[in-house]
Amino acid sequence: MTAEGSGTIRSRIKNLLRSPSIKLRRRSGAARHKEDLGDKVTLEKVLGITAPGNRALACDPRTGLLAYPAG
Repeated sequence: MTAEGSGTIRSRIKNLLRSPSIKLRRRSGAARHKEDLGDKVTLEKVLGITAPGNRALACDPRTGLLAYPAG
C-alpha cells in the first residue's frame, strides 16, 4: 500500500469516528434510556408498507386490521 493510500484510509477512519452515529453508540446506558418515547408515542393507523422480503406487514384499510408474518 502506498503512503498516499494509507493517508486516505486514515482520514476516512477519523471522519467515521467523528460521525454522529458513532457518538450515539458511545453513550452510556443511562443516557440512552434517558428519554423513552414508548410512553409518549402511540400508533394510530398503519397506512401501508412495501417490503422486498418475507419480513412484511399488511393492513386492511376497511377494518384497520394489521397482519404480519411471525416466526
